[in-house]
Amino acid sequence: MQKFIRPGAQVVAPLGKRYLSGIVLKLSHRLPENLNREGIKPVRDIVQEEPVVTGELISLLKWISQYYICHLGEAYRLIQHSVNVGNSQLVVKRMVEEMPSRLGPAQREILTAL
Repeated sequence: MQKFIRPGAQVVAPLGKRYLSGIVLKLSHRLPENLNREGIKPVRDIVQEEPVVTGELISLLKWISQYYICHLGEAYRLIQHSVNVGNSQLVVKRMVEEMPSRLGPAQREILTAL
């Protein structure tokens, strides 16, 4: 997925026992030593490859977060409706030619239909 993810893309990542949608803020080529300490979670899926938030807007949200002493997510919720994250479309894309061998019969049937 690394070649499809870029800043501003909407992705799904784990938060506790749930998976939630989020926005990629930046990319790094090196893996931090302790992911949990830094709060970085692995991306589970890409909701929307095309950036839903521009680099300029990410910078503005970081400024809002620092200036008003709030979490970045709270600053993002201020503009969320204007970028229509809640109205994103589901796009299904084949990323590999062969079906993985670990799939069950139902999963194979669904992927074949798609």
